[in-house]
Amino acid sequence: MLKEHAVRSWSVLTSTSPATCMGYLLAFLFLWRTFVMLKMHYNRPRDMPMKRQSSFLATCIFNLRFITSAPPFIFEKYHELKKSTFAMPALTEYQVLACSSSDIQATCEAPEEVLSFHEAMTDRLKHKYTMFGFEHNDVDPHNAVAGRTLKVLLRTHLQQLRNVIENGVKAGFWAGTNGLRESPDGWLNVPLFALSRQITERVNSLVFLGPELANSPHFMKSAVRYSNDAIIAAEICRQLPSIFTPVIAPVIMRLTGSMHKVAASIRTLVQTRLTEMDNKPADSTKRLDCVQWIIESSSTPAQRTLDRLVQQIGALFFASSHQMPMALAYAIHSLCIHDKYIELLRSEIAAAYGSGEENPLRHMHLLNAFLRESARLNPLDALSVQRKVLHPFKLPDGGIIPPGNLIAVPQQALLMDADIYPAPYHFDPYRHFPEHRRAKHEDVNTRYTDVSITYPFWGSPRKPCPGRWYVSDTLMLALIHLLTEYDFKIADKSASRSFFWTTAMVPRLSTRILLKKRNSKNPDS
Repeated sequence: MLKEHAVRSWSVLTSTSPATCMGYLLAFLFLWRTFVMLKMHYNRPRDMPMKRQSSFLATCIFNLRFITSAPPFIFEKYHELKKSTFAMPALTEYQVLACSSSDIQATCEAPEEVLSFHEAMTDRLKHKYTMFGFEHNDVDPHNAVAGRTLKVLLRTHLQQLRNVIENGVKAGFWAGTNGLRESPDGWLNVPLFALSRQITERVNSLVFLGPELANSPHFMKSAVRYSNDAIIAAEICRQLPSIFTPVIAPVIMRLTGSMHKVAASIRTLVQTRLTEMDNKPADSTKRLDCVQWIIESSSTPAQRTLDRLVQQIGALFFASSHQMPMALAYAIHSLCIHDKYIELLRSEIAAAYGSGEENPLRHMHLLNAFLRESARLNPLDALSVQRKVLHPFKLPDGGIIPPGNLIAVPQQALLMDADIYPAPYHFDPYRHFPEHRRAKHEDVNTRYTDVSITYPFWGSPRKPCPGRWYVSDTLMLALIHLLTEYDFKIADKSASRSFFWTTAMVPRLSTRILLKKRNSKNPDS
């Protein structure tokens, strides 16, 4: 029904003159924005501090500020209100920020039927139109397929996948530096975020899709383009009336045809795997990638349809491609800025690889703590535990949130709270060690993958990111390769490292690092 209305509206607009069309469009957007503001006012949260504007124009200006500078505003209000939960207008609803420990705990522990992660992500990412038609529905209501694939099968096979990840890291470094001209003293000037994307895209394609697609330059080009198209389509549709999403999102996704190309390649691969499993079931179990594990984890007829398998695989591949390069870029940037840890980390790496242990990553406590500290000071989003309210929700501190609004934990402010992390702006990996063990780098208190209400980088303790162990191993192996194979430094220490888009904190494309090959050998060679 919505799609029919949108198509009818679009045909009316395109059959008139450009000036008239623009007038209709502006009038519609004005009426829509007025309706949204009235709806937000009627449906606003109660019994909590609230950021409100006194006029229509002021509200529009604030919405623009929300798009371009939401993180600083949230950070400021968190401290100004002394950790009291508050609400502020977002794009089409109120965003509630749970700040007190009791409200954070309640938000983290609320069931999906009351505070929904899936509904919040559907509104934000427009899965149906940007992820091959994927929808979170009764086909897999509890995300059992994705959960088993990532939390069980991928995690338990990480040791076996280590060589695959290492090869992907090496290929990513080669792709990110190949063709660049060295300076007379041997330095390469490399765009940091582009390098991070090359590394994570190569590793993700090998681990999630297998070598058949990962080794195809044609597919990889389409996959990179698809990831960009999906983000652009989702963000544009967030700013417009939802009635236009069924028209605008598909138009954007068809501009390059990348999603269709990626889906066609995945479909062919899945058909091949299904045939292989029917003909040689014993041999198929030797496959170590998420395509195989998704097929094996799909137990019902609805989950095993070809369309659903393609959608599930494509959605997981997209989810893995978005935030990992950001985390890696920030970790490398942290190494460049806090270079006193470089030699300490190199010594730890050499000792761990020289110990003869089957999994040397387990003994790299300082590297683990370094990643945790980098994530603390460089969260990928100002918010975590983002949920959509489906039923009236009363917080322990008394605030009442009507359905349709959003609630989240302001993780950037929380991770730099002096009451939780003393000297919060100081980069100190050793804060994660027991004091008496710091000199020997032993017995790290918490690992990079650990989750708590005071460290919500991975989401809520009740429902954290199921792929965090894979992310941790990949980032550690990428940093190990960087530390052992290259000397490196930031090209411009004064350059800004990130920009804001709504609540996301995105590495700048312009940030560059200098790399020079070292003479020492890789520790595992």
